[in-house]
Amino acid sequence: EPEPEESEPENEPEPEPDPLEGLTYDDDPEIEVPPYADQAYWEKRYTEDTEVFEWYQDPEAVLPICNELIDKDKKVLVIGNGNSDLAPQLLQNGFEQVTAIDFAKPCIKSSRKRNAELEGLTWKVMDVRKMTSFENGEYNAIVDKGTLDCLFYASESDVFTALSEISRVLKKRGVYICISFAPPEARKKFLDRPADLLLELEKVLELKKPLPSSEPHYVYVIRKIGKLLT
Repeated sequence: EPEPEESEPENEPEPEPDPLEGLTYDDDPEIEVPPYADQAYWEKRYTEDTEVFEWYQDPEAVLPICNELIDKDKKVLVIGNGNSDLAPQLLQNGFEQVTAIDFAKPCIKSSRKRNAELEGLTWKVMDVRKMTSFENGEYNAIVDKGTLDCLFYASESDVFTALSEISRVLKKRGVYICISFAPPEARKKFLDRPADLLLELEKVLELKKPLPSSEPHYVYVIRKIGKLLT
């Protein structure tokens, strides 16, 4: 009897790529990359899509790090919040004073509406490069999921402007938790700046990406080591 023909296995769908993995602001100019540093891009995106979306890591992966590094009664600032649920989940996990900012008004509007019942959570339309509404040393902690990475698509000058503002609004010994796709060899010179920005890289953690990838996300724990002279 003839042997039955073997059926070809069905091709598994390709996993969705991490949109920022491996990209930098100075990559091949022929490769079209969304303008991640452009306010108009995010305004349009968040006008069209108001659903919760998490860049890089879900809040569940970030909360244990925040629990370890930040006292629950201290003031926490989430920068470049987008449509993430990180700020609400920080509040729901015991952090008493949480502020979330983004320079795209539509996402702040939808996030504020979605979380209207939560007390102690403040939403502000604000650019991390110009946080003029905040006093020097106002926050004990700043949490960033991909915002600094996006600024590299503008320029190194924009990155340093943002880091200068982050340092300004942090209290002495405050912590900046920056989650990035970029490894230490690409980020250390920006994030370990004790002399000029009073920011000292304390340690680097790794988080396994939720999408299939051989590379982790890197969690940079940066401490403000001094107080700005006024």
